[in-house]
Amino acid sequence: MCYRSPAQLARLSQRLTIQATTVLRYIRSRIANLGGAMVQCQAASKDNGGTWPTRKSSYEAAADEYSVHWQTARHWVRMYLNNDSAFLPDGRGRNERTWLLNEEDLAARFDEHFGKLLASEQCSVQAMTDFVNGVGNDGLFQNEAKAAVLQQFGLSFPISTRTVNSWMLRRGGRYIGYSSGFYVDRHEDPDVIEQRHKYLDLHEKLLERRPMFIHLQDDEVDIIRLHLARKDDQQPKSPKTATADDGRTTSKLGAPRVRFQDLEGVWWNEYSVDDCELFDHRRVHMDLAGSCCKDYNADRERDKSCRFGHDPVTCLCHLVLLLYGQDESIFKPFQFSRMAWTKNGKRALRPKGDGQGIMVSAFQSDHDGIGLTLTDEQLRAVNELRAAAQPPRPPLTELPGVRLFEYGKSRQGYWDSQLMLQQVVDFMDCFEVLHPGHQLLLEMDNSGCHSKMADDAHISTHLSMGIAGKQRVPRPVKITQQSQLGPCPGRTVNMGDTFHFSFQEGDTPPLQHPEMGASEYVGKAKGECSMHTTAASCKTLTHAGRCRSGSP
Repeated sequence: MCYRSPAQLARLSQRLTIQATTVLRYIRSRIANLGGAMVQCQAASKDNGGTWPTRKSSYEAAADEYSVHWQTARHWVRMYLNNDSAFLPDGRGRNERTWLLNEEDLAARFDEHFGKLLASEQCSVQAMTDFVNGVGNDGLFQNEAKAAVLQQFGLSFPISTRTVNSWMLRRGGRYIGYSSGFYVDRHEDPDVIEQRHKYLDLHEKLLERRPMFIHLQDDEVDIIRLHLARKDDQQPKSPKTATADDGRTTSKLGAPRVRFQDLEGVWWNEYSVDDCELFDHRRVHMDLAGSCCKDYNADRERDKSCRFGHDPVTCLCHLVLLLYGQDESIFKPFQFSRMAWTKNGKRALRPKGDGQGIMVSAFQSDHDGIGLTLTDEQLRAVNELRAAAQPPRPPLTELPGVRLFEYGKSRQGYWDSQLMLQQVVDFMDCFEVLHPGHQLLLEMDNSGCHSKMADDAHISTHLSMGIAGKQRVPRPVKITQQSQLGPCPGRTVNMGDTFHFSFQEGDTPPLQHPEMGASEYVGKAKGECSMHTTAASCKTLTHAGRCRSGSP
């Protein structure tokens, strides 16, 4: 056992659940014992002639007991003898130099920006150097007196990339070759748990409108329980409850969630369709693979105010809700198992690659299964609906329930948000024909191709620096809080006003071109620089030196 570094000492003390000082005292006592043993060995070697082979063998014999190299043992002996049979106290870390990131606030901001760059795959020493030397909220120094802080730690501005590189290394960064690493499971993080609770609460509120229940009379419940009892008797006895492949209990049918009596006096039992696997045989013969709960009433739901704030004229939140899920997957022809049988060392030859892949984007539901099935008459009705849309949409040439896509630069390209939007629109047209009088609930994951936004969405990257030009004009927005830049020249923007991203009648000329007449700029896009109130505000923001109009 050898004390080598404070980190090893701390880990050792943690494993032994004792204090570090106790571990250090124990290790040094072992080394002292080794030194005493080595003195005896050295004295014995001198009595036997004091030759080097004899002394070396003595060092090796004493060092084997502690699993160290004989040269390490010799160093310990010399250090022990030269200091009057005592070891000098360890001085590592005594004169450790302080550095900038000892400040907790600066270290927290440094680590936060470091993590953001790692997540965006844009991390580099230069990017971190730009952040450290940035100004205001875009830099490491925000509210601190930069000159005083730099002087305290003996630094000069700007900070070099070499210094920032050393900071990144000391904060745990490593520049290594990329490989598949560990997955950080965030399922139990507070923000994920909060979102999970919101998701489950929303599904619980929508459950009564979904066909997820089945109603059985008392004699039908008795027959199902009899079948389950016979099936349980035929299975091997096990201390565990028998379950179906999807986890549903099969050995017993519990009490119904609701028991009610109809107008004719017949008693009914309401179960969830997931309570028993034997319900699947009955669901096959039901239109929507289930029924809504007994408390659901479309007329009563229509009279309620929409919990999502929809327009009462177009709101469909009183209708039966049908859930569909969507996902993508890639299939390749030569994706074999990593394990394979061999016989006498012989095995089948495999291609080197996995082959050209085909991406499948499909919708799935309990009642329709995977994809959609339409008759010729239904497909004709879908195309008539698409032709009557504004603007008209082309007729369908393939069903949108399952889309096969040969990805690749030399093939169909790559699946993106525009193709995903096209499939969803086609799917919704088919849904209107297949399930009239129902509302669609579509669940999708957080894939990048699912982040499609409208062309007139409020996205700053769609704005050009100057006015007009080929840029997308976001839709007007209602101001909900006071602007931080203050009122615009010539008119006031207050809370409750509607702000337009194109010049309207009565607006003052653009900041970059105050000499323009109204006919030259009215109706054109304002651009990013025109959003500022004064030339000074444009210059103090991130546009210094980039304004095409040559504003101050």
